Amino acid sequence: MKAWQIKAYGTNDVFELVEIPNPTPKAGWVIIQIRAFGLNRSELYTRQGHSGDAVSLPRVLGIECVGEVIHGGGTDLQPGQQVAAAMGSMGRLYDGGYAERTQVPRSNVFPVKTTLGWEAFGALPETINTAYATPVLQTIVDKVTSGGYLPNIHQVFSFATLPLAMEMMENNQAAGKLVVRVP
Repeated sequence: MKAWQIKAYGTNDVFELVEIPNPTPKAGWVIIQIRAFGLNRSELYTRQGHSGDAVSLPRVLGIECVGEVIHGGGTDLQPGQQVAAAMGSMGRLYDGGYAERTQVPRSNVFPVKTTLGWEAFGALPETINTAYATPVLQTIVDKVTSGGYLPNIHQVFSFATLPLAMEMMENNQAAGKLVVRVP
């Protein structure tokens, strides 16, 4: 399969379009036929060499992707099922989304039904994670700040995540604009 891989850290010039073996099935890991992926700032930092020991080379970067299940690895996911995958060392400890296929632990793969095209859907996994995490982060922040610790952390989390969460909520409420259901 084709993949954009880095073998050294540096500028965009370190990306090489290479032919690598298709992932081989293993228990608990899902093989995904990638239809689209997002680009993230953390990948820029990784490519530049700022991720330290979290990355070994050569590596296919990409911390998120969307596509269809090829092999469910003995999990509840079935071939052909639409999925999104994100995070969990994707593109760092194991090859990520800048490829035709990837293999990701089931815990980082989310079955999704959407009317979005692949290009639009591909930009959402990390955004959805951020918006979904907002209430969880708020709970943590409330506990920390109620004890008088880190009094400004509330604003840091709110300003970082609230606009994304609000935009997604507004789009979901607008009939026909965005229909995403995560079971």
